[in-house]
Amino acid sequence: MMKGFYLFSLLLASSLSAQPYRISVSPNPPHQNQVATVTVENLGIGNSPALQLVYNTGNGSADMPIQGGVCNSGNKVCAGNFTVPPSFFLGLAAKNGNAYVAYTTTAPLSVSLNVANVSIVQEKVLLSWQTASENQNTGFVIEKKNKEIWEELVAKNSGGTSVLPQNYAVELPYLHPGMHELRLSEKTIEKGIRPLKIFSFLMEIPEKAALSTVYPNPLTQNSVVEISVVQTQKISLDIYNVLGEKIQQLFEGVLSANQIQKIEIGDIKLPKGVYFLRAMGENFITTQKLIQLTDSK
Repeated sequence: MMKGFYLFSLLLASSLSAQPYRISVSPNPPHQNQVATVTVENLGIGNSPALQLVYNTGNGSADMPIQGGVCNSGNKVCAGNFTVPPSFFLGLAAKNGNAYVAYTTTAPLSVSLNVANVSIVQEKVLLSWQTASENQNTGFVIEKKNKEIWEELVAKNSGGTSVLPQNYAVELPYLHPGMHELRLSEKTIEKGIRPLKIFSFLMEIPEKAALSTVYPNPLTQNSVVEISVVQTQKISLDIYNVLGEKIQQLFEGVLSANQIQKIEIGDIKLPKGVYFLRAMGENFITTQKLIQLTDSK
Protein backbone atom coordinates (compact mmCIF):
# COMPACT_ATOMS: atom_id res chain seq x y z
CA MET A 1 0.00 0.00 0.00
CA MET A 2 1.44 3.36 -1.02
CA LYS A 3 0.93 6.36 1.20
CA GLY A 4 1.73 10.06 1.06
CA PHE A 5 2.41 12.31 -1.91
CA TYR A 6 3.87 11.21 -5.22
CA LEU A 7 6.16 13.41 -7.29
CA PHE A 8 6.79 12.74 -10.95
CA SER A 9 7.77 14.56 -14.16
CA LEU A 10 5.78 14.49 -17.38
CA LEU A 11 7.05 15.74 -20.79
CA LEU A 12 3.93 17.45 -22.13
CA ALA A 13 5.25 18.98 -25.34
CA SER A 14 8.52 19.10 -27.19
CA SER A 15 8.75 22.84 -26.54
CA LEU A 16 8.49 22.40 -22.74
CA SER A 17 11.06 21.12 -20.29
CA ALA A 18 10.03 18.29 -17.98
CA GLN A 19 7.29 19.78 -15.78
CA PRO A 20 7.04 18.48 -12.20
CA TYR A 21 3.63 17.73 -10.70
CA ARG A 22 2.50 16.42 -7.34
CA ILE A 23 -0.60 14.25 -7.04
CA SER A 24 -2.26 13.48 -3.71
CA VAL A 25 -5.42 11.60 -2.73
CA SER A 26 -7.60 12.08 0.34
CA PRO A 27 -8.28 10.09 2.42
CA ASN A 28 -4.98 8.26 2.14
CA PRO A 29 -5.18 5.33 1.88
CA PRO A 30 -8.51 5.72 0.06
CA HIS A 31 -11.40 3.43 0.97
CA GLN A 32 -12.91 1.18 -1.63
CA ASN A 33 -16.42 2.18 -2.85
CA GLN A 34 -16.19 5.58 -1.15
CA VAL A 35 -15.57 8.98 -2.72
CA ALA A 36 -11.99 10.26 -2.69
CA THR A 37 -10.58 13.64 -3.68
CA VAL A 38 -7.58 13.85 -6.01
CA THR A 39 -5.46 17.02 -6.09
CA VAL A 40 -2.67 17.91 -8.52
CA GLU A 41 -0.18 20.76 -8.03
CA ASN A 42 1.98 22.27 -10.76
CA LEU A 43 5.39 22.65 -9.09
CA GLY A 44 7.06 24.15 -12.15
CA ILE A 45 7.86 27.79 -12.80
CA GLY A 46 5.81 28.21 -15.95
CA ASN A 47 2.24 27.39 -16.91
CA SER A 48 1.27 23.97 -18.20
CA PRO A 49 -1.10 23.13 -21.05
CA ALA A 50 -4.61 21.91 -20.27
CA LEU A 51 -4.57 18.59 -18.41
CA GLN A 52 -7.16 16.07 -17.27
CA LEU A 53 -6.94 14.05 -14.07
CA VAL A 54 -7.65 10.42 -14.95
CA TYR A 55 -7.56 6.97 -13.42
CA ASN A 56 -7.59 3.45 -14.73
CA THR A 57 -7.71 0.01 -13.17
CA GLY A 58 -4.82 -1.50 -15.14
CA ASN A 59 -4.78 -4.58 -17.36
CA GLY A 60 -5.10 -2.44 -20.47
CA SER A 61 -8.24 -0.65 -19.29
CA ALA A 62 -9.09 2.76 -20.72
CA ASP A 63 -8.47 6.01 -18.88
CA MET A 64 -11.50 7.30 -16.97
CA PRO A 65 -11.78 11.06 -16.33
CA ILE A 66 -12.03 12.22 -12.73
CA GLN A 67 -15.06 14.42 -12.20
CA GLY A 68 -14.05 18.08 -11.94
CA GLY A 69 -10.40 17.20 -12.56
CA VAL A 70 -9.76 19.53 -15.50
CA CYS A 71 -6.61 21.60 -15.06
CA ASN A 72 -6.67 24.56 -17.41
CA SER A 73 -3.53 26.33 -18.58
CA GLY A 74 -2.27 28.59 -15.80
CA ASN A 75 -3.84 26.59 -12.95
CA LYS A 76 -1.32 25.78 -10.22
CA VAL A 77 -3.75 23.56 -8.29
CA CYS A 78 -6.82 21.62 -9.37
CA ALA A 79 -8.86 18.79 -7.87
CA GLY A 80 -11.61 16.30 -8.62
CA ASN A 81 -13.58 13.44 -7.08
CA PHE A 82 -14.16 9.79 -7.99
CA THR A 83 -15.52 6.59 -6.49
CA VAL A 84 -12.61 4.38 -5.45
CA PRO A 85 -12.22 0.97 -7.20
CA PRO A 86 -10.32 -1.94 -5.58
CA SER A 87 -7.01 -0.82 -7.17
CA PHE A 88 -6.15 1.89 -9.65
CA PHE A 89 -3.61 4.27 -11.18
CA LEU A 90 -3.85 8.04 -10.98
CA GLY A 91 -2.45 10.18 -13.75
CA LEU A 92 -2.49 13.31 -15.88
CA ALA A 93 -3.59 12.99 -19.49
CA ALA A 94 -2.25 15.34 -22.17
CA LYS A 95 -1.84 15.24 -25.95
CA ASN A 96 1.77 14.15 -25.83
CA GLY A 97 1.69 11.43 -23.21
CA ASN A 98 0.51 10.23 -19.81
CA ALA A 99 2.21 9.70 -16.48
CA TYR A 100 0.75 7.62 -13.67
CA VAL A 101 1.08 6.92 -9.97
CA ALA A 102 -0.15 3.51 -8.76
CA TYR A 103 -2.47 3.17 -5.75
CA THR A 104 -4.10 0.30 -3.93
CA THR A 105 -6.96 0.75 -1.50
CA THR A 106 -8.18 -0.56 1.80
CA ALA A 107 -11.17 -2.87 1.91
CA PRO A 108 -14.44 -0.96 2.30
CA LEU A 109 -15.25 0.19 5.83
CA SER A 110 -18.59 -1.10 7.04
CA VAL A 111 -19.05 2.09 9.12
CA SER A 112 -18.88 5.69 7.94
CA LEU A 113 -18.22 7.82 11.04
CA ASN A 114 -19.65 11.33 11.28
CA VAL A 115 -18.39 12.49 14.68
CA ALA A 116 -17.04 11.04 17.94
CA ASN A 117 -16.29 12.78 21.24
CA VAL A 118 -15.09 12.10 24.77
CA SER A 119 -16.67 14.09 27.60
CA ILE A 120 -15.82 14.02 31.34
CA VAL A 121 -18.56 14.91 33.83
CA GLN A 122 -17.99 14.53 37.59
CA GLU A 123 -15.21 11.96 37.11
CA LYS A 124 -17.35 9.92 34.69
CA VAL A 125 -16.10 9.41 31.14
CA LEU A 126 -18.70 9.33 28.36
CA LEU A 127 -17.82 8.34 24.79
CA SER A 128 -20.42 9.30 22.18
CA TRP A 129 -20.39 8.95 18.41
CA GLN A 130 -22.59 9.16 15.34
CA THR A 131 -22.36 7.06 12.18
CA ALA A 132 -23.46 8.37 8.78
CA SER A 133 -24.16 4.83 7.54
CA GLU A 134 -23.50 1.21 8.49
CA ASN A 135 -23.13 -1.88 6.33
CA GLN A 136 -23.06 -5.33 7.96
CA ASN A 137 -21.66 -3.81 11.15
CA THR A 138 -21.86 -6.25 14.06
CA GLY A 139 -20.95 -3.80 16.83
CA PHE A 140 -18.32 -1.52 18.36
CA VAL A 141 -15.44 -1.98 20.79
CA ILE A 142 -13.87 0.68 23.02
CA GLU A 143 -10.30 -0.15 23.98
CA LYS A 144 -7.74 1.45 26.29
CA LYS A 145 -4.01 1.53 25.53
CA ASN A 146 -1.92 -0.04 28.29
CA LYS A 147 1.84 -0.18 27.67
CA GLU A 148 1.46 -0.38 23.87
CA ILE A 149 -1.27 -3.03 24.15
CA TRP A 150 -4.93 -2.26 23.39
CA GLU A 151 -7.23 -3.76 26.03
CA GLU A 152 -11.01 -3.94 25.64
CA LEU A 153 -13.00 -1.81 28.08
CA VAL A 154 -16.54 -2.21 26.81
CA ALA A 155 -18.47 -3.43 23.76
CA LYS A 156 -21.57 -1.88 22.21
CA ASN A 157 -24.13 -3.49 19.92
CA SER A 158 -24.92 -1.77 16.63
CA GLY A 159 -27.89 -1.35 14.33
CA GLY A 160 -26.44 -3.71 11.71
CA THR A 161 -27.09 -2.06 8.34
CA SER A 162 -28.45 1.47 8.01
CA VAL A 163 -28.30 4.34 5.54
CA LEU A 164 -29.48 6.79 8.20
CA PRO A 165 -27.36 8.39 10.98
CA GLN A 166 -27.18 6.34 14.19
CA ASN A 167 -26.23 7.73 17.62
CA TYR A 168 -24.36 5.83 20.33
CA ALA A 169 -23.11 6.60 23.84
CA VAL A 170 -21.22 4.54 26.41
CA GLU A 171 -20.21 5.35 29.99
CA LEU A 172 -16.74 3.90 30.55
CA PRO A 173 -15.46 2.09 33.66
CA TYR A 174 -13.45 4.11 36.17
CA LEU A 175 -10.24 5.59 34.74
CA HIS A 176 -7.58 6.68 37.21
CA PRO A 177 -6.17 10.23 37.01
CA GLY A 178 -3.57 10.77 34.29
CA MET A 179 -3.28 10.59 30.49
CA HIS A 180 -5.38 8.01 28.69
CA GLU A 181 -5.62 6.84 25.10
CA LEU A 182 -8.85 5.23 23.89
CA ARG A 183 -9.69 3.61 20.56
CA LEU A 184 -13.13 3.26 19.01
CA SER A 185 -13.30 0.31 16.61
CA GLU A 186 -15.95 -1.38 14.52
CA LYS A 187 -16.65 -5.11 14.38
CA THR A 188 -16.95 -6.42 10.84
CA ILE A 189 -18.16 -9.78 9.61
CA GLU A 190 -15.17 -10.37 7.29
CA LYS A 191 -12.30 -8.36 8.74
CA GLY A 192 -12.84 -8.56 12.50
CA ILE A 193 -12.04 -5.43 14.54
CA ARG A 194 -11.06 -2.31 12.59
CA PRO A 195 -10.14 1.03 14.26
CA LEU A 196 -12.26 4.10 13.55
CA LYS A 197 -10.79 6.80 15.82
CA ILE A 198 -8.27 7.28 18.64
CA PHE A 199 -8.78 9.74 21.53
CA SER A 200 -6.18 11.14 23.95
CA PHE A 201 -7.31 12.99 27.08
CA LEU A 202 -6.32 13.84 30.65
CA MET A 203 -8.22 12.66 33.70
CA GLU A 204 -7.53 15.19 36.44
CA ILE A 205 -7.53 14.38 40.14
CA PRO A 206 -10.51 15.93 41.94
CA GLU A 207 -9.99 18.77 44.39
CA LYS A 208 -8.49 16.62 47.17
CA ALA A 209 -8.56 12.89 46.40
CA ALA A 210 -9.92 10.30 44.00
CA LEU A 211 -11.25 6.93 45.13
CA SER A 212 -12.24 4.54 42.36
CA THR A 213 -15.34 2.38 42.47
CA VAL A 214 -14.56 -1.03 43.92
CA TYR A 215 -14.75 -3.50 41.07
CA PRO A 216 -16.20 -6.06 40.94
CA ASN A 217 -18.80 -5.29 43.60
CA PRO A 218 -20.39 -7.57 44.95
CA LEU A 219 -16.95 -8.69 46.02
CA THR A 220 -14.99 -11.47 44.35
CA GLN A 221 -11.41 -12.70 44.63
CA ASN A 222 -10.49 -10.14 41.93
CA SER A 223 -12.00 -7.03 43.55
CA VAL A 224 -9.69 -4.00 43.64
CA VAL A 225 -9.85 -0.29 44.42
CA GLU A 226 -7.53 2.61 43.53
CA ILE A 227 -6.88 5.88 45.34
CA SER A 228 -4.83 8.99 44.58
CA VAL A 229 -4.40 12.36 46.29
CA VAL A 230 -3.53 15.89 45.20
CA GLN A 231 -1.16 16.54 48.14
CA THR A 232 1.26 14.09 49.80
CA GLN A 233 -0.32 12.90 53.04
CA LYS A 234 -0.96 9.95 55.33
CA ILE A 235 -4.08 8.00 54.44
CA SER A 236 -5.93 4.90 55.61
CA LEU A 237 -8.47 2.57 54.02
CA ASP A 238 -10.63 0.56 56.40
CA ILE A 239 -13.70 -1.68 56.18
CA TYR A 240 -16.62 -1.13 58.60
CA ASN A 241 -19.81 -3.10 59.22
CA VAL A 242 -23.32 -1.61 59.29
CA LEU A 243 -22.92 -0.95 63.05
CA GLY A 244 -19.96 1.34 62.38
CA GLU A 245 -17.45 -1.13 63.79
CA LYS A 246 -14.04 -1.32 62.13
CA ILE A 247 -13.58 -4.84 60.73
CA GLN A 248 -10.31 -4.70 58.84
CA GLN A 249 -7.64 -2.24 57.73
CA LEU A 250 -6.64 -2.47 54.06
CA PHE A 251 -3.96 0.22 53.92
CA GLU A 252 -2.24 2.79 56.11
CA GLY A 253 0.71 4.89 55.03
CA VAL A 254 1.96 7.99 53.26
CA LEU A 255 0.73 8.44 49.70
CA SER A 256 2.66 10.82 47.44
CA ALA A 257 0.85 13.46 45.38
CA ASN A 258 -0.56 12.06 42.13
CA GLN A 259 0.61 8.54 43.02
CA ILE A 260 -1.96 5.82 42.29
CA GLN A 261 -2.27 3.21 45.03
CA LYS A 262 -3.95 -0.02 43.93
CA ILE A 263 -5.38 -2.18 46.73
CA GLU A 264 -6.68 -5.72 46.37
CA ILE A 265 -9.83 -6.50 48.36
CA GLY A 266 -10.55 -10.00 47.09
CA ASP A 267 -8.35 -11.72 49.70
CA ILE A 268 -10.15 -10.39 52.76
CA LYS A 269 -12.31 -12.79 54.80
CA LEU A 270 -15.82 -11.43 55.42
CA PRO A 271 -19.13 -13.03 56.35
CA LYS A 272 -22.06 -12.50 54.02
CA GLY A 273 -23.47 -8.96 54.37
CA VAL A 274 -23.17 -5.23 53.67
CA TYR A 275 -20.02 -3.27 54.54
CA PHE A 276 -18.52 0.16 54.01
CA LEU A 277 -15.08 1.09 52.74
CA ARG A 278 -13.79 4.31 54.30
CA ALA A 279 -10.84 6.22 52.86
CA MET A 280 -9.53 8.98 55.13
CA GLY A 281 -6.68 11.42 54.72
CA GLU A 282 -5.53 14.66 56.34
CA ASN A 283 -8.02 16.76 54.36
CA PHE A 284 -10.67 14.35 53.10
CA ILE A 285 -12.89 11.41 54.03
CA THR A 286 -15.06 9.33 51.68
CA THR A 287 -17.00 6.07 51.96
CA GLN A 288 -18.23 3.41 49.58
CA LYS A 289 -20.69 0.55 49.99
CA LEU A 290 -19.47 -3.04 49.66
CA ILE A 291 -21.57 -6.19 49.24
CA GLN A 292 -20.42 -9.71 50.21
CA LEU A 293 -22.83 -12.33 48.82
CA THR A 294 -21.29 -15.43 50.42
CA ASP A 295 -19.35 -16.24 53.57
CA SER A 296 -15.68 -16.14 52.60
CA LYS A 297 -13.35 -18.66 54.15
